[in-house]
Amino acid sequence: MMTYPEIRARLPGVPLDIIQRLGCEPSGRPLVCDGKEGGRTRTASYLDPQAVCAPIAQRGIADLLAGVQEEARGNRGARIEEYSRGYQPDGHDQGPWCAFAASLWIHEAYPPYPRVGGAIRLVRDHCDPVQRDDLRPDDLIAWRSVTRPAPAGHVGVVALITPRYVWTVEANVDLVGSTDGVAARRFTHDLVRADGARMVHLGRPRITVRSA
Repeated sequence: MMTYPEIRARLPGVPLDIIQRLGCEPSGRPLVCDGKEGGRTRTASYLDPQAVCAPIAQRGIADLLAGVQEEARGNRGARIEEYSRGYQPDGHDQGPWCAFAASLWIHEAYPPYPRVGGAIRLVRDHCDPVQRDDLRPDDLIAWRSVTRPAPAGHVGVVALITPRYVWTVEANVDLVGSTDGVAARRFTHDLVRADGARMVHLGRPRITVRSA
């Protein structure tokens, strides 16, 4: 992982709150994206975008670095509406958009792939199940919602795996670290403790890679 000065030098001109979306506190908790350089920012570890080689996760990182987030909230915004195009009528509030974003990132990397609404549905019905010790970059993780009834949930794309953590890029997350929020962001999930119990489905997208 990179330090703040290294990531700052790697991403000149990128706003600080965007860089904070790539980072976490030493504890592994996501940074609060306040756009200010403080002690937590300076001591945080950051995911180097150039270290993300997985094609699906790269699409998510690109949206993160572009600052994709809701415009005046309400699950609306040019890129956000593009996520669900063909699934919802134009002008329709698509609702939580984490699965729409992940399925579009898959489609952009390996077309065609269906646009899917619903985090649990995306991983359960459109991916092949994988075990936690077989997770790879570009696999998906779905979590059961803690605020909405089943089968509501949240989904992230694995960007990088280290011995202790899995690094994901996720959409429709809060800039202060909770789900059902407003933006695209990078998160760190601890695989050593009991976090795995909250991972409802782990899946590998069913894609067909065509030769040139």
